[in-house]
Amino acid sequence: RSGWEGRFMHRGFLIVVSGRCGFRQRRLNLALDFMKNILLLVITLITLNCGKPNKSDSSSSNIIHLDSSDSIIKSLKDTTKIVYKISPQLEVIPLESEDIEDNIFYTWVTFLSESKILWSENDSTRSVAFRVLITTSEIYNYIYIEKITYGEEGFGKRIEYRSRLNTIIFSDKFKITGEFTGVKFSNWISYNSFIFTIDNKRFELTILNQNEAQILLCDS
Repeated sequence: RSGWEGRFMHRGFLIVVSGRCGFRQRRLNLALDFMKNILLLVITLITLNCGKPNKSDSSSSNIIHLDSSDSIIKSLKDTTKIVYKISPQLEVIPLESEDIEDNIFYTWVTFLSESKILWSENDSTRSVAFRVLITTSEIYNYIYIEKITYGEEGFGKRIEYRSRLNTIIFSDKFKITGEFTGVKFSNWISYNSFIFTIDNKRFELTILNQNEAQILLCDS
């Protein structure tokens, strides 16, 4: 009996062991197949979800985008208005040359001022300054500009040219209404640039050459 039982146990052990190993293997295979199917299902769902646009997300995203775009456009428009309001007006106004050979004498000079001298370090170039004259005829004002040159050590001062501001074009460009009157000199900024006022507006005039002046509307 022991031998049979041993054999039985031996065979049974083998059979049981074999049977138990096979059961465990099948259960493991089933679990792996189940997990594999679940994984495939998850991957499939993710793929399908990625392929389809989310209507709620898309619409909300579009709404936010449109709102932000509208805000940016509105901000740009507002900024443009602000910049337009504060942007200075800059014009180049003609200067009408006067013949200095005729030794023109000014009548009714109501103001005269000369800028600081721009000293030249080059002996071949004369030092330069400018002079502003405001004349009055009846109620009308005129602005004259003279270029003054100096020789060595400030000697040999002479008028190189004389020009008059074209008040008609100036008034048209800067919307000066009524008569050209009430002109007041304020101060020099540099040897060729100064501030003057008219019609409650401040202007910065920079002499470019004998025939042109650059005028900036500072404020009004």
